[in-house]
Amino acid sequence: MQSTLDQTIQTYVHGRSEAALETLHVAFLDANLFIPLASSVREISPAHYDIPVLCMRGNAGEGAIPAFTTQEHLFEWNPAGCLYTNLSGRALLEMAIGMTDISVILINPAGVPRGQIPREDFSRMLALTSGM
Repeated sequence: MQSTLDQTIQTYVHGRSEAALETLHVAFLDANLFIPLASSVREISPAHYDIPVLCMRGNAGEGAIPAFTTQEHLFEWNPAGCLYTNLSGRALLEMAIGMTDISVILINPAGVPRGQIPREDFSRMLALTSGM
């Protein structure tokens, strides 16, 4: 059985309508996502961390952050395992918008549902967040 987040991702990927983006936004904000890391997380000051997310290239060569809705999806993508952390969707959006080389968030790149949230849409989702 798919989670609500997985269902909204699937709807968004197949429709990319304004309504699908708003529904994804609501489900994504507080979702617990699994984000692969390039190295260990470091505390740089009390309650502030350096989170070295693993970045990659998307299908068109754009900078991308892979994000996974479950550990199972993460391990489908990398069966050998890897360092990872949990981030809320809100934290991922805030991080991604600050990384100018990132053009897309790849959701479950080796699983189902699989999808891409382009910068234009994650920027809009972040704008919706600030309006709450």
